[in-house]
Amino acid sequence: MQALVTNGVSGGSGYETAVKMQVTGNGSQTVVVPLKNPYRPQDPMNSGGIGYTTYGWGGPIKDTIWRNAQQITVTVAYPFPNSYHIAVADSGSLVLGYKY
Repeated sequence: MQALVTNGVSGGSGYETAVKMQVTGNGSQTVVVPLKNPYRPQDPMNSGGIGYTTYGWGGPIKDTIWRNAQQITVTVAYPFPNSYHIAVADSGSLVLGYKY
């Protein structure tokens, strides 16, 4: 998962947190994804978007959730921890991997 994390509106750089995702297919499962930010230094002042990008992975997702599902929906849960602002740009921000 790739997401943007900052400490508030017009926020600063270098912040990271964990988010909960609800994965729904044949049933439902909550997955926690720790989002890590490689940008340093952490600075609470408005960075104009520089240093917001975070990366993380969570799982595994039980195969009973996705196997033979007609559709899989992933929802990032709100409210976010620490009152941080978290944004996911588009469907390309999330990759689901699987192994038979």
